[in-house]
Amino acid sequence: MSARFVLLLAIAALALPSTAAAKTKGAAVPTSPGIHRLVFEASSGPLRYTLSLPEAEGLRPLILSLHYAGHGADWYGATLLEQVVEPALRELGPIVVAPDCPGRSWSADVSEAAVAELLDFLATRYPLDAKRTLVTGYSLGGMGSWSMARRFPERFAAAIPMAGRPPQGLESWSTPTFVLHSRDDEIIDVLPTLQGVEKLQGAGAPVRLKLVSGLTHYETEGFMPLLRELVPWLKEVWAIPVNPAAGG
Repeated sequence: MSARFVLLLAIAALALPSTAAAKTKGAAVPTSPGIHRLVFEASSGPLRYTLSLPEAEGLRPLILSLHYAGHGADWYGATLLEQVVEPALRELGPIVVAPDCPGRSWSADVSEAAVAELLDFLATRYPLDAKRTLVTGYSLGGMGSWSMARRFPERFAAAIPMAGRPPQGLESWSTPTFVLHSRDDEIIDVLPTLQGVEKLQGAGAPVRLKLVSGLTHYETEGFMPLLRELVPWLKEVWAIPVNPAAGG
C-alpha cells in the first residue's frame, strides 16, 4: 500500500460527519444532543444502533424503538426513530435507542440477547431512570414490542405496539400497554389485534387500544401524531405530574 494511498485514507476519515458510526463497547459514548449512528460489540457480533440524545440533563427516560421488517440499509432503525418516535415523544426528554434487528425477528433469541446487552451497556453510560422506560415499534417492531415486554417485564414500565398484533399464548400481562392499529392496514390485519386485546382486557390486563382509519400499512409517518397523543397516558403510567396549561 503506497504512502499516498494511506494519506488519502486518513484524510477521508477526518472528513467523516459527526453522525458517522463509532464503536461504543469499552469506549467513550457520545454526549452531545442529536442523532448518533453507532456500533455496539454484542456477544453475538457487531450491533448497529441509532441513538438520540436530548438537550435535557439529569435522569432521562429510556425509549427502545424497534423498526419494521427489512434490511435495506445499515442503521435501518434510524428512519422510524427520526420520523416517528423521537418527534412524537420529544417533550419527555428521553434517550431513544433504535437497534438494527440482528435476527429474523425481534423475538429471535439472538435479537433479545443483543438488545438486552445493549440496554445494560447504555445503563452504565447514561443517567437513565429505570421507572420511566418504554418499548415501542411498528409492524415487525410492533410485534417485537409485545415480545420484548413479555421477555423482559422488569425492563419496561410501558409498551406501545403500533401495527403489530399480540403473540399467541399470553396467559397473563402486567405491563401497561397502549396499542395503535389502523382499520385500513392491508398487511397486518386489525382483527387479530382486536381479538387479542379484548382477551387481555377480559383477563384484567392493563391494555388499551386505539383504532384509527385512513392509514395504510406503509403510511408509517401517520402514526407520529397518534403516538404524540399518548404522551399524557405515558406520563400517567410513569407517574409524572401533568401540567394542563402546557397541554399535557
